[in-house]
Amino acid sequence: MAMRPQKLPIERIENAETANAFLFGLIFNQNQRAEQAWRAPYKLKERLGTLDPKKISSLSVGYIVAIISQKPALHPFAFRMAKSIHAACGLLSEKYTSDARNIWEDGKTTREVLKNLKAFHGIGEHKASVGVFLLKNELDVIIPEDGIKLNMRTMCRSLYELYGEGRS
Repeated sequence: MAMRPQKLPIERIENAETANAFLFGLIFNQNQRAEQAWRAPYKLKERLGTLDPKKISSLSVGYIVAIISQKPALHPFAFRMAKSIHAACGLLSEKYTSDARNIWEDGKTTREVLKNLKAFHGIGEHKASVGVFLLKNELDVIIPEDGIKLNMRTMCRSLYELYGEGRS
């Protein structure tokens, strides 16, 4: 499949690290510009030296708060993000073999991917829907249809303006 030009600064998913960065970007994507949220995982990697979920989950939440808070801060709510990233790393390690691709690959349907994403601290219905929409429309991930329609027109106006109806 030919790659389309990307509309957001989201790295193509090529391995576990870029998949985990996508998940972390989804978590960071609140109360700040989308561009900052999607770059935050790579700035986190610069500061921590890794995006490996096992290594990050072995760190204290307080340490992660300090890393996120370093100037320039990666997010205005460092404690909330640190808790969510720490919890996400635990779940990634325990359930998804430290690879976020396992959340959506292997023929998982839209409904299953939404459920899997919502299991992560800091990801509710809205963020899960945005995540599935971006996987399909920005990153060309194939997620089998199962009747679930993601209405970005009402759910996320900015994505609707970028993609229109897109592939829901």
